[in-house]
Amino acid sequence: MSLSVGIVGAPNAGKSSLTNTVVGSKVAAVSRKTNTTTHEILGVLTEGKTQICFFDTPGLMLGHHGFPHRDVTVRVESAWSSVNLYDLLIVMFDVNRHLKM
Repeated sequence: MSLSVGIVGAPNAGKSSLTNTVVGSKVAAVSRKTNTTTHEILGVLTEGKTQICFFDTPGLMLGHHGFPHRDVTVRVESAWSSVNLYDLLIVMFDVNRHLKM
């Protein structure tokens, strides 16, 4: 059995860290710098006869009016265009940075 899992969300939400942790090895670069991941990264976890493919995607950013910033439009389009290819989608955001109470 195989399963594909897409990991999408805001920049620096921990997508690459999650991918590395779940897979058990460093397959994706991790940095405090925004947009460290510039293209989709594949990490594979195999347990017995089950293979789970994790796809770490570039951070999704929106501008002032809800549209992607010009410099990351291609990356955002790439991330969203591949969403339909996954069996499961994990949407991440850093609650400390994006949730105001």
